[in-house]
Amino acid sequence: MSLWTRGQDMWLRIKVWWVKNWALIRPGPEVRRGAVWGALAAAAATVVIGGLYLRTGFGYAFDFAFAILFAALCIPLVVLAVMLLLTILRKLPRLATGMIVGSCAVVMMLWGPPILGIPIAIVVGVVEGVLGATIATFVAGGFAQAALSKKILVSRLFLGGIAGNVYFLWLLAHAGSMDKIIAWKPPAESMPAKLAAENPSANGPYHVQKLLYGVGNDIRRAEYGASVAIKTHTVDASDFFKDFKGWRRWARKKYWGFDVDKLPLNARVWYPEGPGPFPLVLIVHGNHNLADFSDSGYAYLGELLASRGFILASIDENFINGGLFHDPPLKPGSAIRGWLLLEHLKLWKEWNQAAGNPFRGKVDLSRIALMGHSRGGEAAATAAAFNGIKYYPDDANIKFDYGFAIKAVVAIAPADGQYRPAEQDRWISDVSYLTLQGAHDADVSSFLGRPAVGPREVHPARTVV
Repeated sequence: MSLWTRGQDMWLRIKVWWVKNWALIRPGPEVRRGAVWGALAAAAATVVIGGLYLRTGFGYAFDFAFAILFAALCIPLVVLAVMLLLTILRKLPRLATGMIVGSCAVVMMLWGPPILGIPIAIVVGVVEGVLGATIATFVAGGFAQAALSKKILVSRLFLGGIAGNVYFLWLLAHAGSMDKIIAWKPPAESMPAKLAAENPSANGPYHVQKLLYGVGNDIRRAEYGASVAIKTHTVDASDFFKDFKGWRRWARKKYWGFDVDKLPLNARVWYPEGPGPFPLVLIVHGNHNLADFSDSGYAYLGELLASRGFILASIDENFINGGLFHDPPLKPGSAIRGWLLLEHLKLWKEWNQAAGNPFRGKVDLSRIALMGHSRGGEAAATAAAFNGIKYYPDDANIKFDYGFAIKAVVAIAPADGQYRPAEQDRWISDVSYLTLQGAHDADVSSFLGRPAVGPREVHPARTVV
């Protein structure tokens, strides 16, 4: 028998075997219905998760209502689109496939970028579809009378669906771990020699005091309400936001209780106990959902630096951050982040001379450092640039008059290019610049702080990268 003949014979036997066994395990119409219900259940669970994590700032009731409305509109629209496509193709059952794909679209959108959302939507759709299909087979598919091979297959798929859901629940509930990262140690031969120096992470000799200052009437931040130690004024940034109009501006004002003409000057301060004067450090957070306040996250650094003889103020700029309904224009918003730091420095200059102020005579204004993370890192450099010029680069009608003794800028995984003064590279001089980049930063994954400095921007001899 020739090789060709043997191949034909083998293919025929495989085909006969497949036809025989497919007749035993072939899914009935209940499988399709079960898959639809499984996918819809996944979409419903996604709506609940979306309501919990949407964080528009208007409360959970609004978030859940919006998520439900979004799903109620999205799924039927996708159903119609898929049905139309399948009507053209005339290949697959239209309504059932449309329901499954529409439900998976909701899952996909929850997870954000297509590179992540599409694979997760496919996995969730398959797992929940299989689970729904097997449950439907148990309930209405004549499982008891089915062939043994079908019973085994359906049971295994059911267990697989259950295992998949257990994993999904664990994944959503698990906060993750740094154990593997922390446990890893580089080869000893690659490590530099140990320095015979004091541990910089250990607290210094000063006893640390802390207080908060702010406008005293913040409706979203209780800590910046009437209990603040020092009450401050608001600043008018409306000249920067001349083109910021419409419902987004209305939504921001509705949420915060103030418009861009009354931005608050709020901050948390850690300072050493003693007569001083002490160097002043301002640090500012980056961009994130405006309802997730983050200025308190630098408490560890405030405690450390204050114990070592520095005054550190963690600046609240959460009201500049974006949200689902609240995104401000990127360009003036990023410029304002730096401008606000300088407005805070004006406060410190006043307080250093004001009788009865707890910081009178305690601030060394000849030694000022600005620090920030992500967009806050870019803001620190922007503030240093604005500090040495007389006009806002994008509108000469806005005058600057600062001239503070900013000696250092520390940019931690900074953004770069969110704001470019008059569409030019940022230019600062006579300032020591330190930029740090984390290996696992979830947003700024490349070292944007390194190319942001060079001979034009910062004197090379005073730049540390």
